[in-house]
Amino acid sequence: MSNSKNDVTAIMQKAVEGFKSVETKSEVLPVGTHNVRIVKIAILDSFTNLDGTPKDFEEKPPWSIPTPLVAFTYADGERAIVHRNHLLGYLKYEKLTPEQKESGDYEPYREYALDKNGERIPDKENTAAAHRIVSEVFKAAGLKPGSTFDDMDEMVKEGTAEVRIKVTEVTNPETGKAHKEVTKVLPITKEAPVTESFD
Repeated sequence: MSNSKNDVTAIMQKAVEGFKSVETKSEVLPVGTHNVRIVKIAILDSFTNLDGTPKDFEEKPPWSIPTPLVAFTYADGERAIVHRNHLLGYLKYEKLTPEQKESGDYEPYREYALDKNGERIPDKENTAAAHRIVSEVFKAAGLKPGSTFDDMDEMVKEGTAEVRIKVTEVTNPETGKAHKEVTKVLPITKEAPVTESFD
């Protein structure tokens, strides 16, 4: 049974004209340990979604200056997860001296110390801790100390930023909602071939 050229053209045209894209979602990586590739790196802030739109807050924090972040998208093919890492740490209210607390210069909000303008106060120690966490991602991908986001972006574009991640389900203490989060990033271990026998 042969189809004429006109029939094939009509079928093709109908298929093309009838196509409308549908909303799709990648499946989120499940709880567990996964060998993945970093497929995207984005620099953004805590008031912005990955797509650049303003973030909707259930309860907007009182400060007006957002936290600078780096977002890593980890994927194993069809499944993915995004994790945002802070690039700046802030002073915790509990770290204030009794004199500072009594001075009236600071207000507590959640765990943070806010200044008189309602802004969080950058803290060297907590910023260094944030940088160490991001540096662990770089190290796991095989980048040396001193590497930059441009270096990581180059690996991502080359498809060579491979790491092992641990995904855990955590509960937000403020909202009570559970979500999946990347809680550890490690290098992918390569097994060495055994070429000798041992007695």
